[in-house]
Amino acid sequence: IANLLQFYLLTVSRTVGEEALLSQTLKDITDAAYQVFFDTIDAQGRSLLRFLHPPDSDLSPPLALRDSSQVLREIMAVYDSSLLGDEDPTEREAAFAQILEAAVDPAMEMCKRMSELKDGMSSWDKAIFLVNCTTYMQNMLQTYSFTSAHVTLLQKDVDRHVRTLVTEHSAYFLKESGLEPIVQAMDSKPVDTPLSRLPSASSQALTAALTQFDSFLSTLDPSSSPRLALLSVPRLASSIHIDALHHIGRVYGRICDQVRKPENKYEFAGTLLGSRRPFGDMRVLWQILGVDVEDGQY
Repeated sequence: IANLLQFYLLTVSRTVGEEALLSQTLKDITDAAYQVFFDTIDAQGRSLLRFLHPPDSDLSPPLALRDSSQVLREIMAVYDSSLLGDEDPTEREAAFAQILEAAVDPAMEMCKRMSELKDGMSSWDKAIFLVNCTTYMQNMLQTYSFTSAHVTLLQKDVDRHVRTLVTEHSAYFLKESGLEPIVQAMDSKPVDTPLSRLPSASSQALTAALTQFDSFLSTLDPSSSPRLALLSVPRLASSIHIDALHHIGRVYGRICDQVRKPENKYEFAGTLLGSRRPFGDMRVLWQILGVDVEDGQY
């Protein structure tokens, strides 16, 4: 209704002038209609934050988000249909910005609060849930060009949660691969102490770690991970998995470099590394991991 009144206001103002009584009356009615509209949007936003519940087990976007997004989709369609096509893109986007803030921000706040309601919910599950919610809203907004600024803001949130997932997925790989104790020893050893003299990085401990790493490579799926199955965007799941594979590859390369250094006093360093896959060969490792060779990692 407000949009229709705005159309009549513009038409009448161009015909009889903005100072005409009819134009002034239409302006007052239009302003009142828009006030009712924004009050309704604000009320919907408050209602989203009033009845919260923990995320579902599949970490999918909640029904409340999907319902509110449908309402916003209808509003965007009406707004888009009212455009003449000759508007400046910046002005077109600015005119709709207040509606987006009133509709999107409470919905995203609702998802954030929901992620904090479930006792014992891991940071991993929280990040997946928030990525699913944010990308759902993002995909819906991308239908129209006048939402681009808000889509960009949402992308920053997605990127932050994805970084959390990459960090945790990499840490999971490091632990499962058996290389974690060696890395901890490298990071904590005194400068004047050979790495091989530390119990957790002795030749025996290194052999055990490399044996576990060999087994890890045998069971690893380079294309995907079950841990990422609940992510609703396959492209992001693949990207996170690949980043974690690159990380574990760099870790192995770093261990090889340290084992080969004479000052770390590993006897028969080549034999130690060559006894288990990938035999101290970075090219072999990148092939097993199924990722591109990184610069300098040969």
